[in-house]
Amino acid sequence: MSGEKELLEFSEGLIDSVNVPVIVGGGFDDMGHMNEILNSTNIEFFSMYRPFVAENDFLVKWKDDGYGQSRCLKCNNCYRTKKSTCYHF
Repeated sequence: MSGEKELLEFSEGLIDSVNVPVIVGGGFDDMGHMNEILNSTNIEFFSMYRPFVAENDFLVKWKDDGYGQSRCLKCNNCYRTKKSTCYHF
């Protein structure tokens, strides 16, 4: 992800300077990578939309095996049409 390092650094700084939960967005869809971030930073929350549209059992799979990547292509068709429907699967 382009700019991911900067996003994570900014988010960690924000978390340290406010007293409310901070939710990080930005196209995260790889369970292993998200586990790594959760375990190596002070980031505790991710905002996600597209992985759930493409794969409504994304969290179940993450809980069951903790690794894998959403089949979402990040095309944004589900977001642009405001229908929460994946047009690729």
